[in-house]
Amino acid sequence: MRIGIDIDEVLVDFLTPFLEDHNARYGTAYSSKTFHSFGMHHVMDEDQATIVARIEAFFKTDTYKNLQPIPGAEEAVSELAKNHVLLAISSRNDSIRDFTRQWIKLHFPGITEVHFSNHPYVSREAVHSKAELCLLLKLDVLIEDAFEHVLPCAEKGIKVLLFDTPWNQMADLPANITRVHSWPEIVDVIRQNQI
Repeated sequence: MRIGIDIDEVLVDFLTPFLEDHNARYGTAYSSKTFHSFGMHHVMDEDQATIVARIEAFFKTDTYKNLQPIPGAEEAVSELAKNHVLLAISSRNDSIRDFTRQWIKLHFPGITEVHFSNHPYVSREAVHSKAELCLLLKLDVLIEDAFEHVLPCAEKGIKVLLFDTPWNQMADLPANITRVHSWPEIVDVIRQNQI
């Protein structure tokens, strides 16, 4: 299979260290557990432009530069790479494209390509949504945490493994979407073809 893998909150916990940095800098008290929406501006008491500027500032910190993979992700990706083609699909900002590619190469050598989709936080160069990218890249499965990306993929017939987070809770998931809670579970679901 050809499998697309999101980066933030799937391969790496970006939100928790970002919020810790944000709380220290701006005197806030945000926690990833209280995030009910993927859109930070829906949760934080700031407009989107301010949040983007604060994310950009976080990109320059040592904390950001030293983010580590989610537990179990490196081993799982290595295992999946034995039998599948793995591609990273991200909405990350232009300013960290090169860093992102280097980070993926360092931690996830089994991922053969890194692609960027369009998003309010991302580049003018990226012209495709994640769903469009998945179709263009002929992906069979996408591993993702954000409903705004998951739903259009599922509607286009792409199977989705939805990495469980506080912001993607929904009682009944639409067709083509399977909720998963860990990387070992992802490997088992794919190995047993339970998608």
